[in-house]
Amino acid sequence: MKNSLFPSVREAVLVIVITAFFLILTAVCIGLRPEHFLMAGVFLVLFFAGQTTRKLAVALLPFFIFGISYDWMRVYPNYQVNPIDVKGLYEAEKSLFGLSVGYRFPLHSGCGSI
Repeated sequence: MKNSLFPSVREAVLVIVITAFFLILTAVCIGLRPEHFLMAGVFLVLFFAGQTTRKLAVALLPFFIFGISYDWMRVYPNYQVNPIDVKGLYEAEKSLFGLSVGYRFPLHSGCGSI
């Protein structure tokens, strides 16, 4: 393996094209925010700064991909995929904590009766 400060032209072009594609696609689908530029900038600086930081950028790539996929979940929100059902949880909490209509707590004869 060649010990060079800069990546090969093929690697450099590939990284720049993928980063530009990510930024363009993000701008079109969900809108660009400062953290998108920060994430792309950090990755590009790490990739082009040197061989050691390039290895760090490649090692951190799964975390960048996780962040991108988490951010892209806003394209199709979960409430559009599945209905939100909280009735069971509400009923369980109501039976455990004794909340009644009007949110009044049941009367107890003292602390020891609970």
